[in-house]
Amino acid sequence: MTWVAGLFGVVMAAAIAAGVHLRWGRGCGTWAVYTVMAEAGFWAGHGLANRFDWTWGRWGPLALGPAVLSAILLVGLTAFLLYTPPTPSRPAPPWERPPR
Repeated sequence: MTWVAGLFGVVMAAAIAAGVHLRWGRGCGTWAVYTVMAEAGFWAGHGLANRFDWTWGRWGPLALGPAVLSAILLVGLTAFLLYTPPTPSRPAPPWERPPR
């Protein structure tokens, strides 16, 4: 693999992480976790495709189809596990409520 293909893979995984962070992120910590998981998923998918000689989704030296798919799946699973719904606020006391 050339260094250009490796750099492209890193940028693709970072773009996937940034896209998920824009939708479900809550700060720099989640963005870092999404980036690490996207990189791990991307290169694991690429390595798995090379190991089993899968040819679908191949773009030059990268097995881009399986790599992107596995990165999206891993980051999606991470976003699902890290998501905490907003806590409902307690109702205002009666003297602070607006009149009807």
